[in-house]
Amino acid sequence: MRRSLQDIAGMVRNIPYPHPLPAELVPYHTYVADGGHCLCAIPREILPPMPSADKLWMYEVPIPVKYVLHIGYTWMVGDQEKFLLVDVPYSNELGSMVPDGFDEFSTP
Repeated sequence: MRRSLQDIAGMVRNIPYPHPLPAELVPYHTYVADGGHCLCAIPREILPPMPSADKLWMYEVPIPVKYVLHIGYTWMVGDQEKFLLVDVPYSNELGSMVPDGFDEFSTP
């Protein structure tokens, strides 16, 4: 389990993604009870201008796989690991806010 998920460990399930994921994304995959299949990534809009490289994990949140695969991602290198960086609106109360059809429970 990724360090960023420790606070919600009770909601994380070990359910494999039903479709092939690019190998580089597999370590970021998780299944969250209220969000479905997600990739742990950092929403670009919440990243401060000069974040501490050893604290990047604190900005990582679950974002639906469908959305990340559709919108794309870039990489950000921390002290000891890489992080996905995604353009997604984010709310402290609601989490990542993806358009209709891109959450795990919507059909295309």
